[in-house]
Order: sequence, then structure tokens, then C-alpha cells
Amino acid sequence: MNFLAHIHLSRNNSDEMIGNFLGDFVKAGQESNYPPEIRRGIFIHRKIDSFTDSNPIFKKSCYRFPEGLRRYSRIAVDIFYDHFLAINFHFYSNLTLEEFIDYFYFHFFNGNFEKPKKLEKIIPYLSDKNYFLSYRDKRYIKNVLFRMSKRLKRKNFLAECYLVLDKEYEKLEKDFMEFYPELENFVFSLRNGNLDNYR
Repeated sequence: MNFLAHIHLSRNNSDEMIGNFLGDFVKAGQESNYPPEIRRGIFIHRKIDSFTDSNPIFKKSCYRFPEGLRRYSRIAVDIFYDHFLAINFHFYSNLTLEEFIDYFYFHFFNGNFEKPKKLEKIIPYLSDKNYFLSYRDKRYIKNVLFRMSKRLKRKNFLAECYLVLDKEYEKLEKDFMEFYPELENFVFSLRNGNLDNYR
């Protein structure tokens, strides 16, 4: 899952939310640089990624891509699912998307924690509140894929994956609506299990 889903799945626990956001930027072994609740969020982030990659519904979304684009499908579907979460946010939160993002921004930008070096490329985008709010606009997803394609070292066709969103929009949204409650239940069970000795 992409950034919006990760922070949403931490609900209103600000430190866990920060850790869940940082999960892609903190290398294995660096978790000890963070306080327990942020470490917990990093752990949950990694469990979310493992659950997502092995989930049959997520895989079904990936197989909606033509063979020539399928190698990029996991990255693209992560982005697409954030779009569907953004436009359907009222189903999953008592807060509006704007209120939720304000809450995250307040704690993220005022928090006293180590910001990984890899995060430096993202900070300029995060500084604009529309980074998350724009995910509601399908056309913006095209820009996201294009920017991500430019960050990859090798020539790639990630930006062309937007054509799949355009063509398979209703089916992909249906996949998301089936998948996300399963992911929420997984995180709920994970959080209510024994996380005292998470790594």
C-alpha cells in the first residue's frame, strides 16, 4: 500500500502513524533509532506490505495489467488503491480527508524524531498539503506515476500504467473495496495481538 493507506491504518495514534509512514525509508536494523511507538508503526508497515503482496484480491488487480506492464503493476496498484481510499475516505473514517491530513501533518512536521536521508526527496512534496488531497483526482495519479518513473534508474514504462487505471477503473475500484476491509481486519488483529516484542 502507498502512503495514505499506511497512515490511515494507524488511525489517530500519531507516533504509530509516523512510523507507518517511515516504513519505506528506515532500513532494517535502524529501528532502534526511534522510540517504541514509532518502531511499532514501522513494524506494522512491513506487515501490511507482506499481507498486501500475498493477498489474492491485490494479485487480481495486478493481473488486470497487460503482460508488457505487469512488472510495474504492484507499484501502480499501490498508487491506485490510495486514489480509491481518498475518494471513498468517508467510508473509513469519521474525519474528512482534509481533517485527517491536517492531523498527520501537525504531528509529522512538529515531531522530534530522526528523519531518514531517503525521505529528503519526499519532503518538498509533503510540504504541500495537496500532496495527499490531490489523490482524489484521477488525473493527478498520472503525474504521480510519471514522477515515480523518473526516480527509477532504468528506462521503464511505469507512467503508461495510467492507461490501465483509465481502462479498468470500475473493476479496480471494486477490487479495492473488497480488499481494504480485509487489510483493516488484519491490522486490527495485529495491533491487538502481542506486539510487545516486535522487531
